Amino acid sequence: MLRTLEGLAAVTGADRWRQAADNWIAHAMEKLRDPDSDLLYWGGHSCWDVGTDTPMKGNHELKCVYPHYDGLFRIAPALERHFSTSCAGICRR
Repeated sequence: MLRTLEGLAAVTGADRWRQAADNWIAHAMEKLRDPDSDLLYWGGHSCWDVGTDTPMKGNHELKCVYPHYDGLFRIAPALERHFSTSCAGICRR
Protein backbone atom coordinates (compact mmCIF):
# COMPACT_ATOMS: atom_id res chain seq x y z
CA MET A 1 0.00 0.00 0.00
CA LEU A 2 2.75 2.48 0.96
CA ARG A 3 4.71 1.84 -2.22
CA THR A 4 1.51 2.26 -4.24
CA LEU A 5 0.84 5.64 -2.62
CA GLU A 6 4.38 6.77 -3.40
CA GLY A 7 3.99 5.51 -6.97
CA LEU A 8 0.80 7.53 -7.35
CA ALA A 9 2.67 10.61 -6.11
CA ALA A 10 5.41 10.02 -8.68
CA VAL A 11 3.00 9.42 -11.58
CA THR A 12 0.49 12.17 -10.83
CA GLY A 13 2.80 14.74 -9.24
CA ALA A 14 0.23 15.08 -6.43
CA ASP A 15 2.06 15.20 -3.11
CA ARG A 16 -1.10 14.17 -1.21
CA TRP A 17 -0.34 10.50 -1.95
CA ARG A 18 3.15 10.67 -0.44
CA GLN A 19 1.74 12.63 2.50
CA ALA A 20 -0.84 9.88 3.10
CA ALA A 21 1.97 7.30 3.14
CA ASP A 22 4.08 9.46 5.44
CA ASN A 23 1.17 9.96 7.84
CA TRP A 24 0.58 6.21 8.05
CA ILE A 25 4.29 5.53 8.59
CA ALA A 26 4.55 8.18 11.32
CA HIS A 27 1.53 6.71 13.11
CA ALA A 28 2.89 3.17 12.82
CA MET A 29 6.34 4.15 14.07
CA GLU A 30 4.77 5.81 17.10
CA LYS A 31 2.03 3.32 17.96
CA LEU A 32 2.81 -0.12 16.55
CA ARG A 33 5.99 -0.99 18.45
CA ASP A 34 6.55 -3.71 21.00
CA PRO A 35 7.44 -2.09 24.35
CA ASP A 36 9.91 -4.86 25.22
CA SER A 37 11.95 -4.93 22.01
CA ASP A 38 10.96 -1.53 20.56
CA LEU A 39 10.53 -3.33 17.21
CA LEU A 40 7.52 -2.85 14.97
CA TYR A 41 4.92 -5.58 15.23
CA TRP A 42 5.73 -7.26 11.94
CA GLY A 43 5.57 -10.72 10.50
CA GLY A 44 3.31 -13.48 9.31
CA HIS A 45 2.30 -14.32 12.88
CA SER A 46 1.71 -10.79 14.15
CA CYS A 47 -1.16 -8.45 13.51
CA TRP A 48 -3.09 -5.55 15.01
CA ASP A 49 -6.61 -6.05 16.36
CA VAL A 50 -8.41 -2.89 15.27
CA GLY A 51 -11.39 -3.74 17.49
CA THR A 52 -9.37 -3.64 20.71
CA ASP A 53 -6.56 -1.44 19.38
CA THR A 54 -3.99 -3.92 20.66
CA PRO A 55 -1.46 -6.24 19.06
CA MET A 56 -2.06 -9.93 18.56
CA LYS A 57 1.50 -10.95 19.25
CA GLY A 58 3.33 -13.49 17.23
CA ASN A 59 6.95 -13.46 16.27
CA HIS A 60 9.06 -11.15 14.16
CA GLU A 61 9.64 -12.81 10.83
CA LEU A 62 9.90 -11.05 7.51
CA LYS A 63 9.07 -13.93 5.14
CA CYS A 64 8.33 -12.22 1.82
CA VAL A 65 6.50 -9.09 2.99
CA TYR A 66 9.18 -6.53 3.72
CA PRO A 67 8.74 -3.17 5.44
CA HIS A 68 8.97 -0.06 3.29
CA TYR A 69 12.46 0.75 4.50
CA ASP A 70 12.85 3.94 2.43
CA GLY A 71 9.64 5.38 3.85
CA LEU A 72 10.48 4.31 7.40
CA PHE A 73 13.92 5.88 7.11
CA ARG A 74 12.51 9.12 5.67
CA ILE A 75 10.10 9.54 8.61
CA ALA A 76 12.07 8.09 11.54
CA PRO A 77 15.70 7.28 10.67
CA ALA A 78 16.76 6.18 14.16
CA LEU A 79 13.81 3.83 14.58
CA GLU A 80 14.28 2.35 11.10
CA ARG A 81 17.96 1.79 11.82
CA HIS A 82 17.09 0.05 15.11
CA PHE A 83 14.51 -2.16 13.35
CA SER A 84 16.90 -3.07 10.53
CA THR A 85 19.89 -3.85 12.73
CA SER A 86 17.76 -5.82 15.19
CA CYS A 87 16.24 -7.93 12.43
CA ALA A 88 19.67 -8.47 10.87
CA GLY A 89 20.98 -9.60 14.26
CA ILE A 90 18.12 -12.06 14.67
CA CYS A 91 18.69 -13.46 11.16
CA ARG A 92 22.38 -14.06 11.86
CA ARG A 93 21.65 -16.31 14.83
